[in-house]
Amino acid sequence: MFPLSSCPTAMTTSAVTIGIDLASQPKGTAACVIEWGEGGGVVTELHDELTDAAIVALVRSKPVSKIAIDAPFGWPIAFVEAMSIYATSGRWPGAREKELEFRATDRHVRALIGRWPLSVSTNYLSYIAFRCARLLTELASNGAAIDRTGAGSVLEVYPAAALRQWGIDSRGYKRRAGATEAARLARGEVLSALVRQLRGVAAPWLHLSDAVGARFEESDDLFDALIAALVARALEIGQCLAIPSEHAAEARAEGWIHLPLAEPFASFDPLRDRTGLPGS
Repeated sequence: MFPLSSCPTAMTTSAVTIGIDLASQPKGTAACVIEWGEGGGVVTELHDELTDAAIVALVRSKPVSKIAIDAPFGWPIAFVEAMSIYATSGRWPGAREKELEFRATDRHVRALIGRWPLSVSTNYLSYIAFRCARLLTELASNGAAIDRTGAGSVLEVYPAAALRQWGIDSRGYKRRAGATEAARLARGEVLSALVRQLRGVAAPWLHLSDAVGARFEESDDLFDALIAALVARALEIGQCLAIPSEHAAEARAEGWIHLPLAEPFASFDPLRDRTGLPGS
């Protein structure tokens, strides 16, 4: 973490968004806190290697308006039903594999950006989803379950897809297990260029020091947490795509990946509230 005193700009805070890049374990789990005011947003805290308890403490320590988590909030309805039927009857239902593999939101993202998200039912992503479900339970207040549609204070995000929506090439910035040294160096160069590009465009309203910018260049986990916090702000002010009405019921059970409007990142204005306008 870096202290508030290192932030370059002081402003009266009107909202706080937190982005969390969730891994199955504390290692690889990162968070970015942005405080929003009339002058824009200030990155005030960065955290990594977060435990569940640390995430809950961070969220509860601030007047947070939106928390964006890069993790699936649920499993495909068909998958859950198939597991239940098979467990109780011993008979396998006739669901198609794609229905078992992908949620409605995954299919929607595929249609929008031309790329499938990872499957939560057939991939290691399940381990992250287990942790996310536990975390959402911890974050629930007054006994009420977290709204998995994102209508409450917590939303699901997919940073690489969000970047694609903003017209930013997101290929090649994520580290890969077992990568060669040359591949790691190349990935680092891609991430550094991506951070510099985003900072250049967002300079009028996103305030962070060079030291903080360097941390984003060093960690794709922290960078994903930054993008998550920005998408949280976008949803808060009506600059995300609405959930199609035909998928509302599925979103309540499976979760929904919130994506910003398909427009250049330079058009994203985090100080303009478009809530209630067409397309929001």
